[in-house]
Amino acid sequence: TSPGSPGVPDPLIITPAGIVWFVELKTETGRLAKIQRYQKGELEKRGANVRVIRGWDAAKEFVNEVMPNEI
Repeated sequence: TSPGSPGVPDPLIITPAGIVWFVELKTETGRLAKIQRYQKGELEKRGANVRVIRGWDAAKEFVNEVMPNEI
């Protein structure tokens, strides 16, 4: 979490290769709040890896994508 910075994605994922991901976890039907959309855009402008993941299956797919040899 990022105290004092509302809308910043929840977990930070750091892969074994040192690649950092900002991840926002949502239910399958969950929506980003306005501040979350803003923060996502600001991070992306700066070249950050940002992903919104909806649902458990998408979370597993993401982990397999960014850390294929770790599971």
